[in-house]
Amino acid sequence: MRKQIFKSKIAAAARASSDAENPVEPESTPPAKKETRGLKAVFAYHDLGPKKLGEIRSVPELKSHMKSGLLYLQTQINADITRVKAYRAPAAETITFSNIDEFVGTAILELEEKPNLTQLRALGPVYMRGIRAIAMDLEEEIVHVTGQANNRAEKLPASSITMGRATRRPFHKRRSASAAASRSNLSGLGAIFGSKSFTARKLGAIKTMPKLKAYIKGELVCLRGHFNMEIEKTKSSGHPLAQEITFSNIDEYIDVAVAGLDTCK
Repeated sequence: MRKQIFKSKIAAAARASSDAENPVEPESTPPAKKETRGLKAVFAYHDLGPKKLGEIRSVPELKSHMKSGLLYLQTQINADITRVKAYRAPAAETITFSNIDEFVGTAILELEEKPNLTQLRALGPVYMRGIRAIAMDLEEEIVHVTGQANNRAEKLPASSITMGRATRRPFHKRRSASAAASRSNLSGLGAIFGSKSFTARKLGAIKTMPKLKAYIKGELVCLRGHFNMEIEKTKSSGHPLAQEITFSNIDEYIDVAVAGLDTCK
């Protein structure tokens, strides 16, 4: 019995000595997950979707959540716009970016006018379609500025513009056919913000002046139709404010633009 106790004490002492010589290293902290930013963050964002909005049960909280989401997406798009503008290529000075600031500003004003959860929740998917259309327009311009789509990682190594897919098809090209069809059916302001009619790439593909003038005139008239559709919809909404607001004169603007086209040689 004494021998067993003695042996166990010796074994315990040996283990303690071994532990002292070879201390167990504490578990290393896992590396922080890299924050998703820029256009990739826009395409990965789902907090304005029906599922998330359906979980929020009060109007003030839902409005606050949607405003925060819109401002977050605005920041991400503007971050990549800034990067593209800073890119040293002639094309970076010629492209026209969709106005995300105006889109978000209008959306936030619209949120304030909605009195109940149902109307607010219905706006979430609409806003996401519009913002993603702007993001896809920006992605197309990025490809135009930086070169081939599969070469973007080389061109802008430090930017989130590459979206981690340098050798794959652009994100929106892998969307389903039904999603593409739903975008093509946009009307009103959705069609205006989602329009890619005047990108440098699109206009650059038209090689003769008469065809280019005719194309631009046709697209301007089409956009005017969408704009006026929204104006009429707002005027006929029955809301007291609808009679007080002053609308921008899109008809006069388009007429001046078309007349200016005719002077181009």
